[in-house]
Amino acid sequence: MKRLPDAELSVMLVIWHGDQPMTAKDILHHLDEKKWHIATLNKLLSRLIEKNFIKPVTKGRPRKYGCLVKEDDYKIQESQSFFEKLHKNSFGSLVTSLFGDKGLSEEDIKEIESFVLSKKDGEQ
Repeated sequence: MKRLPDAELSVMLVIWHGDQPMTAKDILHHLDEKKWHIATLNKLLSRLIEKNFIKPVTKGRPRKYGCLVKEDDYKIQESQSFFEKLHKNSFGSLVTSLFGDKGLSEEDIKEIESFVLSKKDGEQ
């Protein structure tokens, strides 16, 4: 699965959060703050089709687009890639970069302990 540029990710977030397949016009409405032209959106939709992230789910016009890649699957892949590239799979490096000198709250520590214990016990 390829990493999406920010513009394509913005489109995917709209589609993922829609409760059904969406037309380009529907998607553009949700991206109103971007001030994109329909031609820009159509190009992004074409790229997402080429990358197998979405597919047209209706024939004729207007086309509606549905997901081929689930949001959670993409998040997992991106998180793992980030973790591997920037932290060399080191949990300590990740925690240090996230919290640095700020310290952790008691709640944060309990959450981390709970996560570590669940992994020690073999939970997924």
